[in-house]
Order: sequence, then structure tokens, then C-alpha cells
Amino acid sequence: MLKKHLILIFVICQSLNLSATQDDVFKTSLVGSNSLTTEVKINLEHGNQAIGFIYYIQLPFKIYVIHSFFVFSQFRNLGYGKELLKYAMNTLKAAGAKLIFIQPGPFELKNQQSENLPIGVERTLSIKRLVKIYHLNGFKFAPRIISLGALLVYKAARIQEDPQYLMLKRY
Repeated sequence: MLKKHLILIFVICQSLNLSATQDDVFKTSLVGSNSLTTEVKINLEHGNQAIGFIYYIQLPFKIYVIHSFFVFSQFRNLGYGKELLKYAMNTLKAAGAKLIFIQPGPFELKNQQSENLPIGVERTLSIKRLVKIYHLNGFKFAPRIISLGALLVYKAARIQEDPQYLMLKRY
């Protein structure tokens, strides 16, 4: 199975004129779990160098929430983010996902801690880029009633995200 993924990455990256090799690998690891949720991290690496990662949580009823999606700056605009998201979508589909949520909340890593981009032009442009990538992977904006529910959750949890950009994908 791993060999299939390596070949797929190599073929796709070659078609995009990227310098991918068989050293590009997806690594999945369990972050934590309890009686209701399971959190998983998917890393994309080239040799010993991290390219990017996705964290997702599995909720009851085959509902998943991708809460972190990040590609390191030197690998951006090379197609790696698209491949990482595509790999995650295929993984969740194979796991029987019925519904996947994703919130484009751009952030950067500083001292291995995430920091949201400040409100402004850069954040707005980053959200637009993420929305485009998510649309290409079959996500649609969540219905208003779901966005309103997300607003309540975000406020209660002190999450600084704009629920109008909450997106979902149904299988």
C-alpha cells in the first residue's frame, strides 16, 4: 500500500514538474483518543524533512473535523498541499466518513506553536486560497444553520475563526 502511495505521489508531482522522489512519504499517527473522539495526524515528509501535516478528529457517526492543515513555506505553491489534502480525503473516505468539516483558518508556526494570521489583507488572501483548494477537493460552504451553530461553539471555546467560511464534504 505504501508503495502505491509513493508511486502516486511521484507520478502526480512529475506531471506538475515537482522534484518529488520516492523519499516523499505520508505518515499517520494516533495523537489521542477517548470514548467519543479520536485525533490523528498525517505528516508528509521528504527524507527526514517535514513538508506539511493535517490533524483531524473523528467524532461519532463517522463525522470528521480537519482542524489543522499546514504546509511549510518553502514547499508552498508546489502542489504538496493539494496532495496532502487529497491523501487525507482518501484516508477518511476509506474509513467510511459520512461528513467532513474543515475551517480555513490560516496560521503560521512560530517556535513550533501555531499563531493565527492577523486580520488584514494577508489573512483574507490566504483564506481565499484555502477555500479554492477545498472547493477543488469537493468541499462546499456549510449551510447557514450549521455556521450559526459553529459560531456558538467557537465563542464558547474562544476559537478565533469566522464560521462563514466553515466548509463540509459529504460522502
